[in-house]
Amino acid sequence: MAWDSAYVTLVFRDAKNRDKRKVVEMVTLDPATSETDAAAIAAAFQAVTKCAVVKYTVSGVNEVVASPAAGSNIDAGMTATCQLAGRDKKCVLRWPDPTEAVQQADGSLLLTDTDVQAIEDLFQAAGVAKISDGELIDSIITGKLDK
Repeated sequence: MAWDSAYVTLVFRDAKNRDKRKVVEMVTLDPATSETDAAAIAAAFQAVTKCAVVKYTVSGVNEVVASPAAGSNIDAGMTATCQLAGRDKKCVLRWPDPTEAVQQADGSLLLTDTDVQAIEDLFQAAGVAKISDGELIDSIITGKLDK
């Protein structure tokens, strides 16, 4: 499947261990070709800088045809507290403007809602996503509306 647009993000590092990012939009929209092109872009920039290109990330963007719900507000949000898998530590998972269906009357997160459980499943061992530090969760413990 082709992307609508593709980018490579290059990370340059200097002698003082400082990083700088550069995003380059690519011509190709094919994921496999994008990987090859990204490697060529990284090599070309490495040849013209004293910094080191220490890593690069290829990303494809697919536009989704969707309209925001009436009255939606990006400033409102839900903060869910999660138990990290295999650790005695918690983390937070946030998203903007939660639907009324996932909220209880007091503004807390309805943990038994199937949509909330689907989000939880994404970040568990059998899921397809990781929390920011590459970690997984055992469960969502609680959640509340942001103020």
